Amino acid sequence: MSSATQIKKALFDSGVFFEHKLLQGVGKGAPLLGNDIKAELLKLVDVLMRINATQPAPPPGTLQPPQSLLKTDALPLPPLRGMELQVQAHVAPPNIQASPVGDLLNQLLNHVDAALARLQISQLSALPVVDQPQVFFTFELPLRWGERVDVVQLRIEQEKSGKEKNGERVWTVQLTFDLEYLGPIYVRVNLQGQQISTRFWAEQAQAADLFRQYLSDLETRFAAVGLSTGTISCHIGRPPGPVAAPTPALLKDLEA
Repeated sequence: MSSATQIKKALFDSGVFFEHKLLQGVGKGAPLLGNDIKAELLKLVDVLMRINATQPAPPPGTLQPPQSLLKTDALPLPPLRGMELQVQAHVAPPNIQASPVGDLLNQLLNHVDAALARLQISQLSALPVVDQPQVFFTFELPLRWGERVDVVQLRIEQEKSGKEKNGERVWTVQLTFDLEYLGPIYVRVNLQGQQISTRFWAEQAQAADLFRQYLSDLETRFAAVGLSTGTISCHIGRPPGPVAAPTPALLKDLEA
């Protein structure tokens, strides 16, 4: 995914968009699974379960449950409605010990189950609610550099109708990421009609200086696609807002 067109296609071929296509294809032949992570994980579960069925049962009490997805000290939560996006720093691959095949399969199943649960939490959070009918999409985009995988959290939402001007809807895009040498980066983009405003925050001063060097280039690129620039800036620190948000009702239900 090295271009905007490729990213757009990948997004519309994954997640709830992909599952909608699956639903539409019921009775019309199996649609192509493409590269949807959830679909690939479900296929992997099926393979592991079939292989695991041929292995002798492990002794009682030897299986370890997957790490709780609600422990934010181990891994930040996926981008949820009502919560600020959290920068997800690089996480080392899970320590899967080379052991008898049965134990190895169970370790893999635990990790795959945890990954599926994380995706399902994110999907449930994005479902429309009665008091917030605006469009709301969240994504986690993995970026792989050799053996390192960084995650970009992305949120796209439509502002409430009261913020419309001249009948034009206001869209907000938020991104967070933590790339090597840059540190935590926060981005907020507001689009109304053909006017766009972009604000960056970098926790490291060197990264903020680097971003500022390219703000004029970004403005030129916006103009090239017919957008006029409102505010475009880069600041040191974090964007204004609460550091910690209350636990959404969805997570309270899961914890219960």
